[in-house]
Amino acid sequence: MRFALVLLAVGVILPAQTRSRKAHEHGSAKVNIAFETAKGTPKGVIEFESPAESVVGFEYEAKTPADKAKVTAALNTLKARFGEMVILPPAAACKLTAKSAKMEAEHHDAKQKGKQEQHSEVHAEFDVACADIGGKMQHKA
Repeated sequence: MRFALVLLAVGVILPAQTRSRKAHEHGSAKVNIAFETAKGTPKGVIEFESPAESVVGFEYEAKTPADKAKVTAALNTLKARFGEMVILPPAAACKLTAKSAKMEAEHHDAKQKGKQEQHSEVHAEFDVACADIGGKMQHKA
């Protein structure tokens, strides 16, 4: 049996901003998936990174109660529905568990007029435990 990963996201899965401050690309996300199969039950981790605009609807620091509620609601939805974005084969009997989800701000100086821009990203991590991933892993996008 081949192990298939189907990545479905709200938008196109494209390379996102990495921690080395590359271009901040709205409407994109990055998903990293790693499995350890050598020691008993197959276990893994899935990391998700996206500009906050794509998940929360804004990138500025949430200061008002309404904005804080939007961030909390968006992160809770991401954690609750992430299994609809990364679909693992039913035969593998995998279970996703949300480990963390947060919105992080990144400040840097703009090139013009000494203004400071703020870009925020959503980072989430999920643990994955599977009964059996049987065979080789295959990536499909």
